[in-house]
Amino acid sequence: MKFWRFAAVVLLLTGCSQQVAYQQLWSAIEHEQHRREDEALGAFRDAVECVPYDPYVRRQLGLAYLRRGMFDEAQAEFEQVMVQEPDYVDTFRDMADLFRARNMPEAALAWLEKAASSVPDYRPLYEDQADLLLLSDRPDEAMRLLWTVVERWPETSWAHYRLGRLHHQLKDFAQAEIAFRMALALQPDVPHAHAFLGNVLFEQGKYLEAIEAYRDAVALDPGDHRSINNLAWVYAVLGERLDEGIRLSRRSLRMDPESPTYLDTLAELYFKNSQFTKAVDIIRYAISLGSEDPNLREHLANQLKRFMAAERGKV
Repeated sequence: MKFWRFAAVVLLLTGCSQQVAYQQLWSAIEHEQHRREDEALGAFRDAVECVPYDPYVRRQLGLAYLRRGMFDEAQAEFEQVMVQEPDYVDTFRDMADLFRARNMPEAALAWLEKAASSVPDYRPLYEDQADLLLLSDRPDEAMRLLWTVVERWPETSWAHYRLGRLHHQLKDFAQAEIAFRMALALQPDVPHAHAFLGNVLFEQGKYLEAIEAYRDAVALDPGDHRSINNLAWVYAVLGERLDEGIRLSRRSLRMDPESPTYLDTLAELYFKNSQFTKAVDIIRYAISLGSEDPNLREHLANQLKRFMAAERGKV
């Protein structure tokens, strides 16, 4: 009861109310939308001064500090929130985000584990943990965590999707295909899941199924230039529908005109279409752009030799 008597005194002294505090929050959000950073931060602080006992309002100030990279100030606010509301699980996630931003993944994971032990059925916590384990290059731990999630909650599409990504990374393409298909059965309108399914199907030589997956990805996200390029590349590999492949390749290049990979696709399509001079010119341009990937540089050099030999009539 002492706490609420203190809160009442604060209201009497400041003349503030929760309604005024939330008006300040709305004002802060509007300032941020218009990139008035100083005014926004001032409004967040004013809201907390109005109702310092409100954990939600104080958390918003902490998040504002976090967005600005003011880590000490953000941590102080989050710690106050946990004093006021120890079961406010989102604040545990905020602390994890804070330590992740500080490049302290172990501390971030510790906060997520603490939150999961307090609220074991709150699935977003496991999603955060899995992402952090994957970013920390701890695939074995991530795999165990993801299998725990899908065994407890088989309908959790994000866990199947991340399992697919992890199996793809480990070059276990058959298992990746199973995971992506399960994710899409649960949530069919996720374009990047179709895109990655296309990738693992291609790796297994299932080209017709890969074409279908890439088409689904592009239908859901017409701006997905990677899937557009990948679809064009499948046509190049098959040596089929080359005119359509060229149109698709040019479409991807309109979105990323200096991608050596996309230029390689267009060159390959022209090569398969017996337009050898065009293939040589395009691959020369791709090489001139440079690449930090030594494997790609070697591939482009081999492509040039191949195209030039064809141009000279040796193929």
